[in-house]
Amino acid sequence: ILQIGTNDRIVYKSPQSTQAFIKAIVSYCEERNVPVVLMAANPSTDKDESVEQRNFHMRDVHDAISSVAEELGVPFISNYNGYIERIVNSKETLKELLSDELHPNDKGYKVYFNYIAKELGLSLEIDELEL
Repeated sequence: ILQIGTNDRIVYKSPQSTQAFIKAIVSYCEERNVPVVLMAANPSTDKDESVEQRNFHMRDVHDAISSVAEELGVPFISNYNGYIERIVNSKETLKELLSDELHPNDKGYKVYFNYIAKELGLSLEIDELEL
């Protein structure tokens, strides 16, 4: 399971560079018969998105990874969409799921866990579910 791209917003000038890097990693794994699942990270706040060092947005990262997954025919899990679904279906805000303006807090990581498990078709014990 590969989730990268967040810091690429600082290192690279465009999401196309992120795509090229991901394609190289997937190719490396496939040459070694290692299955790959690509994931996109959670959204960040407007405050994080407006930091001067950011060359593009988390939505751009998401879209870049999603298109690579589709092009290469590898599974894709959108934790970005998982967060959006959680926010839409609850009374929580994005900031309540983050420890800062970008990184998940404990509650945010629980959202990751539940969403990834759902996308992978894993069943959870009742005490593992966040009710």
